[in-house]
Amino acid sequence: MGAELRHEVSVVQRLAPGLPIVLPPGKPNTGPAIEWAVGLLRTDRERGMAFVRNIYRAFWCEGKDISDPSVLSGVAGGHVPDDSDGNSRGIAQQWEEAWHATGRGGVPLIISPDGYFLVGCVPEESVRQFFA
Repeated sequence: MGAELRHEVSVVQRLAPGLPIVLPPGKPNTGPAIEWAVGLLRTDRERGMAFVRNIYRAFWCEGKDISDPSVLSGVAGGHVPDDSDGNSRGIAQQWEEAWHATGRGGVPLIISPDGYFLVGCVPEESVRQFFA
């Protein structure tokens, strides 16, 4: 696991040399962070997207344990996701199943409506071309 993280960090550092990325102490259980994202996205898309961006930053740039509920709450600015209907966990599981069904292992994974994949951390120009 440590070797995999070191490899991921080195790839990101080559692609984005100015990014202040740190080697995380380990791979956290991302399930709780994904469920928080689902809950926030369901009620306020803008707040949910800000949470997603900030949770990546907390993990990759600040080395925080994003499986820790206090970290999640801090990153969410104290906003608690709405899961009053109990569906956030189910939606998160559907996302995970769909991700595994692609057979791709890179994160992030972006799929266009036409079925094209953008896998892993790619150069900025590739991202621009993908969304052009």
